[in-house]
Amino acid sequence: PSTTAGYAGFSTISRSQLKPGDLGFKKPPGAEDNHIGIYIGTDENGNDLWVHCTGQPVNNVVVNSYGFRFFVSPLG
Repeated sequence: PSTTAGYAGFSTISRSQLKPGDLGFKKPPGAEDNHIGIYIGTDENGNDLWVHCTGQPVNNVVVNSYGFRFFVSPLG
């Protein structure tokens, strides 16, 4: 979703509540020009792991511990 209204089916959560499939955002959900990743768990050092596109090269999908700061989870 590209607007805050599009996240009506999600609830804001803390980092400690993350589960695989939750979404992480660089800026608050609904902000313009945001960067979004899908949480997939932690590595052997306890770092959060995310699947997201880097944009460099175009549409390059990576798995890393990118610093997402805002988190949402589907309600249900």
